[in-house]
Amino acid sequence: MAEQVPGAALPAGALEAPQAGPVRDFSHLTPGPPGVLRPVGTSMFVVDGRRPHDVPLDPLRLAILSTGRSGTSWLRLMLSELYTLDMIAGPLLPADVAWPNLPTRCLIQAHWYPPTFSVPLDEIFYRLPGGLVEAYDLRVVTVARHPFDTLVSALRFSALLDPEAQHVPLEANSPSGQAFLREATSQWAERTLAISREWWGLPGVLRVRYEDLVSDTPGELAKLVAAIGEEPDRTVAEVAALHQLQDLKSTYGDGLFWQGQPGLWRKLIPAGAALQIYEANRAAFETMGYVCDPDPDLKASEAEAAWRLLVSPSPK
Repeated sequence: MAEQVPGAALPAGALEAPQAGPVRDFSHLTPGPPGVLRPVGTSMFVVDGRRPHDVPLDPLRLAILSTGRSGTSWLRLMLSELYTLDMIAGPLLPADVAWPNLPTRCLIQAHWYPPTFSVPLDEIFYRLPGGLVEAYDLRVVTVARHPFDTLVSALRFSALLDPEAQHVPLEANSPSGQAFLREATSQWAERTLAISREWWGLPGVLRVRYEDLVSDTPGELAKLVAAIGEEPDRTVAEVAALHQLQDLKSTYGDGLFWQGQPGLWRKLIPAGAALQIYEANRAAFETMGYVCDPDPDLKASEAEAAWRLLVSPSPK
């Protein structure tokens, strides 16, 4: 087979067609540093990199494909800064991307299942079609985060976004309660955690552990740079210093960047609930190398009090 030039016209039948999803409203997306959002094609959003586009460079297309609330936005900002890449991010489906118009140097951040995953029909819009990784020379990066921390962060983030949930104070929806336990042992939780879980074991995927990225940001970025095999535009130390989590929280608000503390779940989920959630999501724990080691002495009342301190509005 002739070598395929990334982004060139593809022979008929070379790719699975992306499944067309429902029409969705992207008007809530707002521009943020370091660029400005603009539409490409019909519904692909790009944050422009700051490199002049007339400078000839080798193609570099990275795709961070992971479970949400696992540090992917943080990693996206740092990698795009390291290599001055156009950023493609948002609540995107594969069908939203105008693939033939994909910039030759870009970074996609999305929550898509790999082509090898047997996705239920109602989730098939979120599966990356077979052949796209190879045809567009995507370097896939996936991020693992402790499933308990991921689910706690997802609980808070979903409540902030869901208009139907906004009439219920976050303080009343603690991870120590029955509502969280139902969600965290549901099919929703299994499918959510499956994104990183399924990419984690695939050959050629660059793997990042969130906890390691927090404890040694420059070191983990240096490992990624070595795996990517291209000299970055800025040093990893410089980029890590410019993207400290507390600073990003001030810049972007605490909707996108919240606590970011590995192991926070141990103050919020009592042992009995943790064991039930673990059993319902054992595959994610085992595949990504996490253990269920809750605090055996944590009382539900203590967990609820800790949650209230985290989510109660700060006094003016």
